[in-house]
Amino acid sequence: MLAVMAALALVSAPAYGSDKPADYHVSSDPAQRLFRLSLFAHGYIHGYESGFAMGDEDVQMARGEQPIEKSSEYHYADRGYERAFGDRESFRAGFREGLMVGYHDAISGGEFRALGELRRLATGLESELVSNASDAPYDGGFLAGYRAARQDHPEECKLEESKAAANAASVNSVRARFCSGFLDGYELGESDSGAIATARERSPQPSVTSAARSGPRR
Repeated sequence: MLAVMAALALVSAPAYGSDKPADYHVSSDPAQRLFRLSLFAHGYIHGYESGFAMGDEDVQMARGEQPIEKSSEYHYADRGYERAFGDRESFRAGFREGLMVGYHDAISGGEFRALGELRRLATGLESELVSNASDAPYDGGFLAGYRAARQDHPEECKLEESKAAANAASVNSVRARFCSGFLDGYELGESDSGAIATARERSPQPSVTSAARSGPRR
């Protein structure tokens, strides 16, 4: 077993030119291209994984729903981040959104669904429109679209306008890349809003008074 693990370590490629082991999400995951394009999406999946694990632990320990926004994970919001990835604040914004959604999915008895959603979005990426590296316009659009969907109030790039722009604009234009990201982020935000609404209808969570999470980071 040790020999197999050592062999796997030798063939693991470093991410973004780092000498550290590659982040699975940007080196091997089927959605790796999306995670490379959008630091928000990359942070989101790291946050979702952490939040789901924390929620599952609270279920197993019968602690009830906890104020996850007061946890150290939410405060730092940088688990898995490396400087070579790019925009740290976009990663942290995605991490916090993913953390909250992942925690809610677990505490309400939902499925671990984020990877499926993100992989579905990754299969629809237009190869001519976006590159295989971090793309600031696409990432900014993804963040804006996600938040617009969660607030149910698109403002920066309405869906009809973004479709028209993506079709009519040059594939290299900033506007086209922003709108492509907006559409993908909007889809993820709609999915999250729908899942949360369904969970609340199925099993409303009672208010739980408890101490906020503290201590060492998970």
